[in-house]
Amino acid sequence: MSDDIDSAPAIKSGEVRGYIDEPVARYVDGLKTITKADELREYLQQWPFLAADAIEQAARLTDADIQDFQKNRAKESEAQRITETYGAILMPGRMIALTILGMQFMVPTGCVYIRLWTTGEHDKHMDPKGGAA
Repeated sequence: MSDDIDSAPAIKSGEVRGYIDEPVARYVDGLKTITKADELREYLQQWPFLAADAIEQAARLTDADIQDFQKNRAKESEAQRITETYGAILMPGRMIALTILGMQFMVPTGCVYIRLWTTGEHDKHMDPKGGAA
């Protein structure tokens, strides 16, 4: 068990701001205004722990990819292609784990992250490489 919450990666980076925080919602909202690949890469630097897999995926994207992503991400007819092409950016793996557990226990995702860290359960639920375990 880890009592030192200040040493938790997403706390240190500011990705999770407290128990009632909703970092996944903040992340998704931040994606809406991005229009260029460099903007996306810069934005993702604010999410080094929770969006590690998105950072890796974004390294390969061009401005044309970002235009495609923004134009088509809400279209049902493009859902499968967009998910296959930009899945880690749409929803990074660690955020999937937080969201599922938050819904299961009906608590904010910030609370889920902090509890996983303080109980030492984070490695069971969040893949160290950036995905969901």
